[in-house]
Amino acid sequence: MTILPRSLFGRLVVVQVVLAAILAAILPLLISNLLISTTNAVVGRELDRSAARVRPAISYGPHGWTFTAPLPPMFESKAGIRNARVIDSLGRTWLDQGPHYAIPANVLPLQGGHAHRLWNGIDVASYAIQSNGHRAWLVISADRRRPESLVANVATTFLHRFLWIVPALILGSLVLTLLFLAHGIRSIRSASRRAGEIDGDSLDVRLDVDALPLEVQPLARAVNQALDRVQESYTGQAEFAGNVAHELRNPLAIIGCRVEEIADPVLRQRMCSSVTSAAHVIDQLMMLARLGGEEPATGPIDLRKVTLRALEESAPRIIANGRTLEFDDQAAGNDLLVDANEGLTLMSLDNLIENARRHTPLGTHIRVTLDPRKRVVVEDDGPGIRQRDRERARVRHWRGGDHLAEGAGLGLSIVSKAMTAQKGWLEICESSQGARLALVFDGSQQ
Repeated sequence: MTILPRSLFGRLVVVQVVLAAILAAILPLLISNLLISTTNAVVGRELDRSAARVRPAISYGPHGWTFTAPLPPMFESKAGIRNARVIDSLGRTWLDQGPHYAIPANVLPLQGGHAHRLWNGIDVASYAIQSNGHRAWLVISADRRRPESLVANVATTFLHRFLWIVPALILGSLVLTLLFLAHGIRSIRSASRRAGEIDGDSLDVRLDVDALPLEVQPLARAVNQALDRVQESYTGQAEFAGNVAHELRNPLAIIGCRVEEIADPVLRQRMCSSVTSAAHVIDQLMMLARLGGEEPATGPIDLRKVTLRALEESAPRIIANGRTLEFDDQAAGNDLLVDANEGLTLMSLDNLIENARRHTPLGTHIRVTLDPRKRVVVEDDGPGIRQRDRERARVRHWRGGDHLAEGAGLGLSIVSKAMTAQKGWLEICESSQGARLALVFDGSQQ
């Protein structure tokens, strides 16, 4: 559960407020630490420079440790700002030059090499020295409580170390803002892609309103409401077409019976053919109406049994109309169970066989093939489907223009919708002669 608002601009405001609070809490501590470390570094460097100037003037002679040369003005007793002491290994002070700082002996950092310590505002640094076989420590002290001589150096050094932090913080704030903005834009683009995929076969798809920024949610709700109205209208049209088709079946059946009473055999044959064609169109309209309803139930079906049943029902009609029908089981011995709807599969295969009959001349050879990839292929040696027409062939009411065709151009549209409803598709395959169409089920390979 997120604590951020769904509003894109609200998220940006929250991010900026959080960053401001973090900066308000951390920046003073950061500045303080940097200032202290910078001061320590500057003071340490100054003490090192002072030690470097004093060391050459110290030596061990007959009278012990002495200064062999005058010290710089900074080591004067009254006006100086540095104190120089020489302490031997026994803790005895031999030399003491400059302002007097009452530093206890136990806090002096007398170590093997170089050490720096802050005591009660006094910076103390010790440096090991040797002369004529004798060892001692040079102790340089400076009063940090009078830092006027260090202000310029400390300020300059501090600013050089601190300036990079400000751009880094600004850049970090900008990056975080852009990340949240990109997240909001990504959800909008995802919704746009989802909306672009909605068509007549997926009118039940809706945009995920909760996943979008608050500013875009009203638009997403309006789009979903528009889709609700389109789906309702589409469903109403499908129901109307189905009801009309159902009401026409009885009158058409009566007309078919009365046609048999016509004495002229030629006229009777023509009338029977017209009545059969009209009945086929009505059946297709009813199929379209059923496909416009709820998603069909699917389950494992035996593709071989369904194919043999479709061939058994279609063979008499195909042969009676002057075509031949062949079955080629290339998947003999293989399991042909697919996840589909038996009624829709049977209807799709019957439509492909009938489509081959209606769009081919007399004497055409129609072949139905079961291949090992669990596909059913229907092909013929008729005029075929032109390359530029293959996508349009799935569109309702489309019919090829190179040859005279019966029907209302609904067959392949119905097959395409039926296969989509089963999570499969209708494939219009390449063919050197005639048409070659395949029913491809989800999980089978092309």
